[in-house]
Amino acid sequence: MLLVPNLDTLDLYGAPPTDIRLSPLLAASHANLPPAFIQAMGQDVLKDEAVIYEKVLREAGVPTKLAM
Repeated sequence: MLLVPNLDTLDLYGAPPTDIRLSPLLAASHANLPPAFIQAMGQDVLKDEAVIYEKVLREAGVPTKLAM
């Protein structure tokens, strides 16, 4: 019998969903981060999150460029 390991994404990273390395939007502050170039395309499943993250960074004073 072949046992297939659980390949759940969070298991691969070994971090809870509240870990800011997985969800940087959850960081307490986004100030003083380096400039960010964010690219999201039409079928990107994280496109909405990319737009939100760019807005949060921009509002924190981080220079950003969003390419869609």
